[in-house]
Amino acid sequence: ATVRSDVKDGVTADQLRKEFAEFLPQIPSNVRVEISGDNEERDRSFKSLIFSYWIGVTLIFLILVAQFKSFLQPFLVMISIPLSVIGVVWGLLFTGINFGFMVGVGIVALSGIVVNDAIVLVDYANKCCLEGDDYETAALNAGLRRFRPVVLTTVTTIGGLYPMYLGLGGGAEFWQPLAVSLIFGLAMATILTLVLLPVTYKIMRNVVG
Repeated sequence: ATVRSDVKDGVTADQLRKEFAEFLPQIPSNVRVEISGDNEERDRSFKSLIFSYWIGVTLIFLILVAQFKSFLQPFLVMISIPLSVIGVVWGLLFTGINFGFMVGVGIVALSGIVVNDAIVLVDYANKCCLEGDDYETAALNAGLRRFRPVVLTTVTTIGGLYPMYLGLGGGAEFWQPLAVSLIFGLAMATILTLVLLPVTYKIMRNVVG
């Protein structure tokens, strides 16, 4: 038997899925139930999204290897990616938005956005080292002298995303999860990168040179 229905306005497929999950244990064991429709399409989309995410991360890594001519410094730059996920989690908790496909899209987009700040810091620290500074001084100067451009870049990006977060122009339910993931992920990654990356840079250079 196939049962089809639409959902009321304001009700999401995730909410229905949770209600179904509470009801399913009451169904006899000889009856098989499959939930399709939006849920099936969502699962298929998430699989495609995860595949795209790893392709994107791999391409970013290869580009960084070519830029820095090193296999270790790209890992240093890519520390920003998991830091941005911390911001996404806090953003979802703060706004009460459920994790969904558009949040996943935001995480994929963040993997290519948040590395920019780290690239600026690492590149400047490398230049300081070439000019004769020791690793600690180079890391400190990178954090201090690139603080304003890094913060201004983040602020202007968040400012451009804020109207999307507010839902100006319509489509708030669709675009707001994407805006939340980008805004909070970028903000958290910037703050933590400015603190952690110079320290990690100094430790890495002291260990491997």
